[in-house]
Amino acid sequence: MVNISMTVNGKAVSAAVEDRTLLVEFIREHLHLTGTHVGCATSPCGACVVHVDGKAVKVTPDVWRRTSQQP
Repeated sequence: MVNISMTVNGKAVSAAVEDRTLLVEFIREHLHLTGTHVGCATSPCGACVVHVDGKAVKVTPDVWRRTSQQP
């Protein structure tokens, strides 16, 4: 398990999640925000786009690993 914390839609959230949890899964399943979708799982379709620090980011598994491990 890894502890994560972030601001989503202006609200601070934190949780302990399994290492393999995708950001899109966390948003949909833990926060119940179903507007973000899993499409192709590799990013070309754009269904996984979220804003991170004001920038649009396609949240594929490698991006989630990098962003969840930052201090």
